Amino acid sequence: MTTFLIGRRPARWLVTGLVAALPLLALAQTRPEAAADLGLPPEAALQQALLQAPQAATASAAWRAESATARQLRLGPYDWVLRAGLQRRSERAGDSFAEREINLERTLRWGDKPALDSRLADQTLALATLQRRLAWQDAALALLGAWFEQQRDAQALAHQQTQLVLAEAQLASLRRRVAAGDAPLLAQRLAEGERERTAAALAVAEQRAAGSRQALLYSHPALAPHLPAAGAALATLPVADDRPADSLARQIIEHHPAGAAAAAQVALARLQLSRLQSERRPDPTVGLRLAQERGGAERVMGVTLSLPFGAAQRDARVQSGEATLALAEAQQQDWQVRLATEAQRLATAPARNLLVHARLQAAASAAETSARLTERAQAAGEATLAEALQLRRQAAEAALAADLARVDALEAQARLRVALQGLLPAP
Repeated sequence: MTTFLIGRRPARWLVTGLVAALPLLALAQTRPEAAADLGLPPEAALQQALLQAPQAATASAAWRAESATARQLRLGPYDWVLRAGLQRRSERAGDSFAEREINLERTLRWGDKPALDSRLADQTLALATLQRRLAWQDAALALLGAWFEQQRDAQALAHQQTQLVLAEAQLASLRRRVAAGDAPLLAQRLAEGERERTAAALAVAEQRAAGSRQALLYSHPALAPHLPAAGAALATLPVADDRPADSLARQIIEHHPAGAAAAAQVALARLQLSRLQSERRPDPTVGLRLAQERGGAERVMGVTLSLPFGAAQRDARVQSGEATLALAEAQQQDWQVRLATEAQRLATAPARNLLVHARLQAAASAAETSARLTERAQAAGEATLAEALQLRRQAAEAALAADLARVDALEAQARLRVALQGLLPAP
């Protein structure tokens, strides 16, 4: 073991830095496949794209604003106040005197108000941190949605390109057969109509693919180098998590920042209510008064004390705090129901999507077999061209549905990993 020395003392800062880096090294070693096996860019690229997204800047700005609010709460709402006065006293006898007065005052927080303000500051900062985590997770899910939407449109475009190639090859073959007198002209007209229909579908697919690609790159330009090439194969579906759905749902609820943020909001509302209730005891204002009267012949020094009157306004503020607390509690209950529903959906979606993909893949294989047999029968004169075109169209639609189901299954896996903090955790 090598020890680095600075003078005669070991470089403790280096040891401390290595110890602090161990969790990051372990994370890098235990989750190298967190994004790669789902057909996503490397996780470092995804993290960089999120850091450059407007949502990250908004969340950071909101956290800084709440941090400043917490600092203001710790310092308190009152400042020193300096009052100065200058006047002239005139007597009936004709004498006139200049008089001066200076007052230095400050309102003091009474009782446990400083401690309450300190707790409010801590809770405000804790809530801001949770809200920043929630904003990060929402941004990560939005990124995944944009990425997989682009993948769906890219798959649809690739399928339509393939169908156009097949339609043109079939049309060319029929034209040769019509010219040779082996096929009727009606068959050529049907093939031409199928070719035009396929070309129109391709134009629509190109427009959709270009739109989703542009939307992804507009919001996350850092992902441009990681977009797959046109016609690239989809990633192989990973094995579904074999843990029970209820267990996964509980873990999602435990890791999701929304539930913790709702609970922190309730705790903050309770502290704010306690602070408003403490305002029923008004804060005194204490001051030091220095004055010179009758041209300096008389000097005055004293202490001032003032207390505000009126309880109606304070009672109204307490009622407002009680209403705010009731609102926070109702919102927490709403979040609990919504989060439980979302957690159950996220936990069951991967297995459900894998099952749907398997069934659609089997249907696509059967449709492809039927289409090929019908094409052979049509070439032998045992089936009509209309039948062959219809079955080919059905096979293409089944193949596209299977590929889109694969994209859905990959997205469901990715969303589950984000919810479990296994992919794109908040920095």
